[in-house]
Amino acid sequence: MHLRIAIVFFYSAFYKHTRLYPRLILFFYLSYTPTSTFCRTSESTDGTAAKLKVVNPLDLSALRDGEGGAYIFWRESQSSIEGKVYFSYHNPYTQNSTELNKFKIAEWSTLQKNPIFIPYISNTAIVAWKDYSNNFNGEIFLQRVSKNQLLWGELGVCAATSAEQIFDFSVASDNAGNIFLAYVSRSEYPSNDYKILYQRILSDGSLAYRNESVAIDVSERKKNKPLVIPNNKGEAFVLWTEKINNKESLLLKKLDPSGKSILGKKPVRISSALHNVNKFSINALNNSFFYIAWETEDQHIFHQLINDKGKALWAVGGAKAVMTKDLNGLVQCIQNDSSITLTWLNEHQQKTSLFAQRFKFNGKEVWKKNGIKLADINNNQSKNFSFADDGDGGMFISWVSNTYNELCKLNFQRLCKTGELLWDSVSSNSRLATNCNFNFFSIHPDSVDRVLVVYTCSSDEICITKVQKSEIPKQEIFNLNSELIGKSVKLVFYTNIKNEPMSFVIERLKHSDTSANVWEYIGNIDVSTANYDVKKEYYDIPSEFGTLYYRAILKSSTREILSNISRIDYLESESKIIVAQNNPNPFKDSTSIGFYLPYSAAVGFEFFNSHAEKIAEFPEKIYPAGENSVTLNLKDYLPGIYFFRFYSKDFVEVKKMIKVD
Repeated sequence: MHLRIAIVFFYSAFYKHTRLYPRLILFFYLSYTPTSTFCRTSESTDGTAAKLKVVNPLDLSALRDGEGGAYIFWRESQSSIEGKVYFSYHNPYTQNSTELNKFKIAEWSTLQKNPIFIPYISNTAIVAWKDYSNNFNGEIFLQRVSKNQLLWGELGVCAATSAEQIFDFSVASDNAGNIFLAYVSRSEYPSNDYKILYQRILSDGSLAYRNESVAIDVSERKKNKPLVIPNNKGEAFVLWTEKINNKESLLLKKLDPSGKSILGKKPVRISSALHNVNKFSINALNNSFFYIAWETEDQHIFHQLINDKGKALWAVGGAKAVMTKDLNGLVQCIQNDSSITLTWLNEHQQKTSLFAQRFKFNGKEVWKKNGIKLADINNNQSKNFSFADDGDGGMFISWVSNTYNELCKLNFQRLCKTGELLWDSVSSNSRLATNCNFNFFSIHPDSVDRVLVVYTCSSDEICITKVQKSEIPKQEIFNLNSELIGKSVKLVFYTNIKNEPMSFVIERLKHSDTSANVWEYIGNIDVSTANYDVKKEYYDIPSEFGTLYYRAILKSSTREILSNISRIDYLESESKIIVAQNNPNPFKDSTSIGFYLPYSAAVGFEFFNSHAEKIAEFPEKIYPAGENSVTLNLKDYLPGIYFFRFYSKDFVEVKKMIKVD
């Protein structure tokens, strides 16, 4: 049998005693034909690497896009009152550039923290973060990115805002494009209650619960580490830890699509009352079960299988999963067909080792009692490790290490489904950044023998390189352009997707902020099967004037692709004054404001900062009938929110502007 691909995405950390350190994220791809001997493998890079300049990157992560490329995400912070999340996209099979550009996930925001990144439908990605730019307590924002584009406007989507402080949060998505958010907040004095709040976000960025997030649990006990797990039915489980009778306990609730609790008002207690839960790891097995393993404060590891009704199927309070002596921690898990594989670190007699064990769905061990020792990790080495399903019932394991004689290197091992180690420990030739403890390394495979490697090659540089050359993959394109033709707006659509019927769903928005998500459906174009690139036109005669935005969604039986957003200023009106949004917006130094006058009139402008202080003025002067414009230069002003006030006799209009670095 010829194995083509083994992929898993997971988060990891390195562990020492009870401390948690930075994450390592790994994807594996190997192509082999089984024989009686397994050979060592080595890299075959083509010598060219794309490089991305960064400044002391934090919270690094990378996601595959399904087309041979990868998204890279990170946060940069120069001070406690400033921090921004950036992203970049690179596909070395379709992009020749070796110098990559970085992009902000939200132009105006100045203080972003705790970013979370998840893969999303249609080869896009979702970024969630806590934003303190306008709210001292923090707001949770989301952004959807496709290649180097922001799909949810210049600001992103505000998914949660509160007069109360927001603490931990979690996001996940299902196959239908629903995004699930769970977070912790605390009421103000005198109640000081802790809350678990829940929100569901639809694929267009709109909120399912428009008034406010749903409070699913409220009590005076402190709540931590919320984690949301969808079941692809519009429902979700939410887990969190909470101190009950001086024991940090693991609790669960299940919510229906409306956000109501299915299993009763009180949460289900998963862990035993005898132990404090320290950390936990979850793997959704299918739509009917999920597996959870947790580490206790006294360094034991327990696990449990939960069915779709929230019922624990193994021992009450969890079954003990690990029998190795002394300290055990940093659990991770994956599913292999009808079994579950658990890995952990064990510290015994001043030596750290990496172990694995396989369990059936009834909780019985498959391999020997204490599990399989995968590697000894010396105390002077980093505790980074990660593992992935090999697609044949086994798994690949990798760990980052350094010794006194060698710099940071990547090691790997293969374990077959019977629990046998198939390779000697192998070190790759990849050199990571000098400080092994703070490295990031990510390998991204696809289905046609291509591997993309992302790694920190220095403290201010991320490198992306190909490990294996192959043909250029097909890159799906769906573009939209707009132009004024008389009193109509001409929309031109182009896609290189062939040989399948599809439709273009066209939407329009009249708003200065495309993240408002009040898109109006205006039409549909059906496209029959063709073996050539498709170009279609659509004419729109808007019923309202001003700055208009257009977008389209390509839908077929196999995919759903969102186009770029196209802006146009539709100013022609026979009877009233029309003021457009400034363009560009956001802007760096200068921006223009277009307006339409049905008759010659005196027009003036006033400009204000976010504190409503006037900073500039264009005194009234006579402008002719028709389209006109003025240009504002704020080169010497700080980035932030500004406003302009347009006035002409009894007509006044105020609009917001965003200045960026």
